[in-house]
Amino acid sequence: MAMNIGANDVANNVGPAVGSKALTLGSAIMIAAVFEAAGALIADGDVVKTIKNGIIDISAFSGNVDPFIWAMMAALLAAALWLNFATMMKAPVSTTHSIVGGVMGAGIAAASFSIVNWGTMGAIVNGAVSSKAGIPFWVMR
Repeated sequence: MAMNIGANDVANNVGPAVGSKALTLGSAIMIAAVFEAAGALIADGDVVKTIKNGIIDISAFSGNVDPFIWAMMAALLAAALWLNFATMMKAPVSTTHSIVGGVMGAGIAAASFSIVNWGTMGAIVNGAVSSKAGIPFWVMR
């Protein structure tokens, strides 16, 4: 997944800046590294918390951690394979959307549709649609 994030998310920002000769490759990578790290520190893990606890209901595994671990590994593998395939096909792709879909799909496969927190999924879709449309998220609530 780390390779996929570098190949997709960072490349989306670095590519145009370097291609237009606005920045050198070295300076673009340095700026990307600083702001990727800053984003991770400032966001305080909210995205990770949502993916970990918000998409599927962990209690559906009845305290049995083995199936949950396997489901999360399957989600990670599925997202990584999808990202590699989509990148190879030169398709636009999001690492975050891929892992969200992977976690949701693994949860459904492991314990049925009832495991999915549809409110959280609605909020994720709302955020994705509003950010692509350029609409502030609070307008679409």
